[in-house]
Amino acid sequence: MSNYNNLLEITQEPNLVEYSPSKIDTAEDFKEYVKIAVDGYYNKTNIPLIIFDKLKRT
Repeated sequence: MSNYNNLLEITQEPNLVEYSPSKIDTAEDFKEYVKIAVDGYYNKTNIPLIIFDKLKRT
């Protein structure tokens, strides 16, 4: 959760949900998504990752 605020900006990316089966287009939904990912990491049930496209980012 320490990176949550740094990642919050991505909830405003247009068409973000095209690439995610989860609803993460609001700050509240995204916070829950991050919490689940972090919990899964610590429980060894998933490997959360972020893909950042430097070429698309302006």
